[in-house]
Amino acid sequence: MRKIRPSPSAVEVPLPCHRRPRKESPLRRYAIIAAAAIPAIAWAAGAPARAEVTAEIVDWGVVSGERKAPAPETGDRGLSGARPMRNVRYEERTDRIVAKLCRSFGITVTLSAPTPRQMPRRVEVRVAHPTMTRADGAASSEHRFSSHVIDGETHIGFGFDHDYELQPGAWSISVHARGTEIARKAFTVVLPPPGAPRSECGEVS
Repeated sequence: MRKIRPSPSAVEVPLPCHRRPRKESPLRRYAIIAAAAIPAIAWAAGAPARAEVTAEIVDWGVVSGERKAPAPETGDRGLSGARPMRNVRYEERTDRIVAKLCRSFGITVTLSAPTPRQMPRRVEVRVAHPTMTRADGAASSEHRFSSHVIDGETHIGFGFDHDYELQPGAWSISVHARGTEIARKAFTVVLPPPGAPRSECGEVS
């Protein structure tokens, strides 16, 4: 019997073996992602939270008291300096203020902090109002000054000392601690009726 040898063209030549890339299982991918996220979560959890100061407006309206000369250390920004007031008394609780020379209005704010050491010693006050123009042409629509916090409380306000300050319209007093607004009160200022006195103290320069 004749043995037939296969021709070279018929010989099956094994192809090179290419190793297939290993396919990650969904579980492995999840584990990698989770492992990468752990340091970020741990960092966020370890970051100290900034102490939050909160405030509550406990009184507001027309006030009276003993006003002092402007204090140079209050960081004033406006057309006139802030004048400290002692022995503050609320004459009327209202957010509608009739503008008269020597009349003052304001708010009393109580502050809370996580610990006594985190209570600010001062807060920044911003009084926004219609544009005022002084006789020399200087104009402003906001007064800024600082106010002391004593036993977790501060009183802040505005006094009408000059004719150019008698501006009717929308006013607001806001309180800021470490750059963050913590309280705001809106007021509506109106002028006295025609023929009514425009001053409670006489002429003020």
